[in-house]
Amino acid sequence: MEDVITEIDSLLSHLSDFNACEYAKTLADDINNGIGIVLCESPLDQTPPKPVKQLPVPAVPNPFKNSTTIRWVLASAGRVELSVYDRTGRLVRTLVDGEQSRGPRYAEWNGLNERGEPVSQGIYFSVLRVGSSVRSGRLVLLR
Repeated sequence: MEDVITEIDSLLSHLSDFNACEYAKTLADDINNGIGIVLCESPLDQTPPKPVKQLPVPAVPNPFKNSTTIRWVLASAGRVELSVYDRTGRLVRTLVDGEQSRGPRYAEWNGLNERGEPVSQGIYFSVLRVGSSVRSGRLVLLR
């Protein structure tokens, strides 16, 4: 696994062309069960990137009782927002909101809301926003 991450970092630091970026994205997707966030922009492509929606963000363990760890990979430094929502779409907690450097990242959610109170068991959704890319995943909290 560490060899794959080293290869991704090497590719991303020397992105000479769009194909190398796509290969790095494929490697990142593989280590994240098909859900890496590696943004690739072709110099020939002048259309704005489309947001990626309804793809899961990996969380381990899931289902969970005490806490779960949500993971993603950034191709370059940028603004990241990771929030947890309940089934009705209400914000439960913001886990990350700010600039992050490139590379593998993670955040832990301990089943508490913004006020530090435990939430009830059930299904929640993690929503990760990186630039125009949006990914979501289902979290199952057992109490």
